[in-house]
Amino acid sequence: IEGILETSFPGWSRTWEWLSQGGGRVDRLSVWIGSLSVKKSRRCIRIGRKKVISSIEGEASVPSSISFRKPPDFGAWISILDPALFESGLQDAWLEKATKGDSGASWIRTEGRRPLLIHTDELLREDSVQGFVVASGKVVQHRLSAPGLDSIDLDASSARRNGINKITLRCKLDPEIHPTLQRRIDKELKGSDGKRGFMIDMNLDRGSDTQTIYVVCKEGK
Repeated sequence: IEGILETSFPGWSRTWEWLSQGGGRVDRLSVWIGSLSVKKSRRCIRIGRKKVISSIEGEASVPSSISFRKPPDFGAWISILDPALFESGLQDAWLEKATKGDSGASWIRTEGRRPLLIHTDELLREDSVQGFVVASGKVVQHRLSAPGLDSIDLDASSARRNGINKITLRCKLDPEIHPTLQRRIDKELKGSDGKRGFMIDMNLDRGSDTQTIYVVCKEGK
C-alpha cells in the first residue's frame, strides 16, 4: 500500500490512522494524505458511541517486553490496554503521557487482545491516557490454576476477602465455560462490599519452559 501511495502521490505527506471502538481489535485503518495529514506519521483514536474518547499522535516504535521469573509483587499496578495502541506502534508515545517521570513501568505482554503493562504508580487520570485503558488495578492475589466450575465458589470467596465485589475474568479460559464461570462468580459476589477487580493470565520464565499463573488485581486506590 505504501508503494501504491508513493506512486500515486509522490512526495506527499501522509498520516496513518488506527481507530478502535474498544472491542479488542482495530476497527478501521485509514490514511490521510497531503493537507489532511498532520505532522506526525501515525495516529491512534479510541472512540465511544457518540464521541472521540482519546487520541494520540506520534512516530512508531517497537515495544519490548520483560520476562518474569516470579509472580509480580503485591501492590504493583497492572493495566490492560487497547491493542490498537500496539498495532499503531504508538504504545511508547502513550506511555510517556501515562506515567510520572519517576514511575517505573514495563511491558509484560505486547501482543494479542490484552496487552499488559506493569507499573509502580497509578496511571495519570487524563482523558488522553485513560481512553486507551481497559482496566487497571493493584495486584492482590496470585493463583497457580485457572478458575473452573469446581472452584468458582472458592474464587469468589477469595475475591471477597480481598475487598472485591465484582471480578471480571480477563484471562484465557475455555470459551465453552467462560460465560458460565463469569455468571457464577457474579452471582456469588452480588451484594458484597468492595471494589471492582479483574483476573489476568501471565507467563513465568522457568528456563526451558514457561508456567502460566493467574493474577487478581483490585481497581482503584
